Amino acid sequence: MNERQIVYLHGVPGGPEELYAFGSFPHAFFAPDRRNDLPHLDFPAYLEHLTNAICARFPDGPITLIGFSAGARMALELSVKLTPRAEHIILVSAAAPLQSGDFLRNMAGRLVFNAARWSPYMFGLLTQGQAWCARWAPRLLFRSVFASAQGGDAALKIDARFAETMGSAICASFRSGSGGYRREVPAYVAPWGPMLSHVVTPVTLWHGTLDNWTPLGMADALEAALPNVVAVHRLPGLSHYSALGAFLASWGAEPNKAEQVGRLQ
Repeated sequence: MNERQIVYLHGVPGGPEELYAFGSFPHAFFAPDRRNDLPHLDFPAYLEHLTNAICARFPDGPITLIGFSAGARMALELSVKLTPRAEHIILVSAAAPLQSGDFLRNMAGRLVFNAARWSPYMFGLLTQGQAWCARWAPRLLFRSVFASAQGGDAALKIDARFAETMGSAICASFRSGSGGYRREVPAYVAPWGPMLSHVVTPVTLWHGTLDNWTPLGMADALEAALPNVVAVHRLPGLSHYSALGAFLASWGAEPNKAEQVGRLQ
């Protein structure tokens, strides 16, 4: 097998376009677009669907799972279902379980996460407001999401290519009913820490020291909870998306052979 078999799990809000926000990505990959895929399925059922889709895409051989931000939980859950084929998990700016530390007060998305935890009604209203902005005021939505950007992300938010790519990805998360977003955010804020002990696949962590989306303490919590963390890259001066850019740059700059896959069938 000449090509590495890579599955990329995007952030929430976000999308497969994250891999292009910094230029080309040097490997073929399967990046399922979870934003509005099968919104009628709950989280456990969708996880089964995603597992089957990955196995259909890669019938044999080892698989590398890359989880960015809130996509970290999906990567970890999938690794358990894909054992022993899951060869390596790479978590970038990973969102750890909220219950594993006192993180929420320092998170840029605390308003949304608190609403999802304690008031489904308020979470629904917030999502409707974001969907309205995505349709009628996309630049306003992008600016609001990145209003507290710091470290390396402060420069990214005024970079034209990054702003266009990520603005489009974030807006797409709130269109057509916001199905994936409404499914994954409540699943994330619910307790899921106990499943970490079942992850036997080797894990590498990449995390910016100035990340205020997923604070650095989340990387520490994951390192302590996961049985097989093989490396931790703490990136001084970088934040959430800038850490993703640093990770992607570490993979080299070969010609882009990426295969972006959208809605799963």
